Amino acid sequence: MLRATLEAVKQRKAKVEKESAGTVVGAKYRARCNDLSDSERDKLNEEFLKLYYAGGARQPTRRR
Repeated sequence: MLRATLEAVKQRKAKVEKESAGTVVGAKYRARCNDLSDSERDKLNEEFLKLYYAGGARQPTRRR
């Protein structure tokens, strides 16, 4: 019984005939990003970090 369960788990998924929208967009951006220079990568990384860490930042409460 254990062997039958392992075989069922190890079966590969069937290939999808049509790629999802995310797969198509990911392939497009991966191809574009492969051509970036190191300085362009650093600039985009800095922009990402600003968005990621400052996106949920709240304004400090101020007393009047």
